[in-house]
Amino acid sequence: MNTKTQNTFKPFLVEGGCGGENIFRVVETDEDIPREQVEKLLGRLPIGFQLREESATTAEKLNEPLEVYVHGVIVSIYPPRHRILACTTFDSWRSADVVSRMRVDNVMDTVSPGHGQIRTCVHFDPKIFGIEDWPNTNTAELVVEIHVFPRRKESKPELEAPVVDVSDLLELIAGGEKQITAEQLEQWRELIMYAVMSMRACYENPDIPKNDPVRVYYKPCWAKIAKARGDEALISALEYLRVSIQCK
Repeated sequence: MNTKTQNTFKPFLVEGGCGGENIFRVVETDEDIPREQVEKLLGRLPIGFQLREESATTAEKLNEPLEVYVHGVIVSIYPPRHRILACTTFDSWRSADVVSRMRVDNVMDTVSPGHGQIRTCVHFDPKIFGIEDWPNTNTAELVVEIHVFPRRKESKPELEAPVVDVSDLLELIAGGEKQITAEQLEQWRELIMYAVMSMRACYENPDIPKNDPVRVYYKPCWAKIAKARGDEALISALEYLRVSIQCK
């Protein structure tokens, strides 16, 4: 998708399924695919979703917008943040003739999704829904990919915070001195920066409010590290972080 599309495209909602039970939030779409065609496709898609906060069969079913990304002949559907799709089924409100013309790789019925990314792929000619001019479908089928987990879990796996406190790590490397030397930084740079960035990720992420006191407290530390140019400046910034941790 080009820059023009990124700057001008605005997400929009579409209701689909029997009685509008499916709610879609179209987040991205190629510029050569008209919004009207996307709305028609999602509105007529004969697929039902069981959206839940957790995978337990006793969990309450939710009705929130599913995220949709339209890229050429691939339409990807994801649950929203902190949700899972516990089950995906074909709805009976569409005619059997339409459903019979859709080819399915697999249909999910997930009670315990685990840590893997499971998806259902549905292949079909969009003409069965009265869509005549979807780009490139004269030589290829349209594929709808339905994912169990939110998009961020597939594309950005979360890393566990290091078990070693950053302050303790720096003191261990320094051998009891107040701050590490240039030689020690050169030897341990990758481990130090991994620990620092992992610590930062614990506080600066979408789950932590921007005005959270701890997040605000460490903000100057990350700024100093980001602005550091050269080993001497980076060592000074790391020392500032170490002292800040001790004084917290």
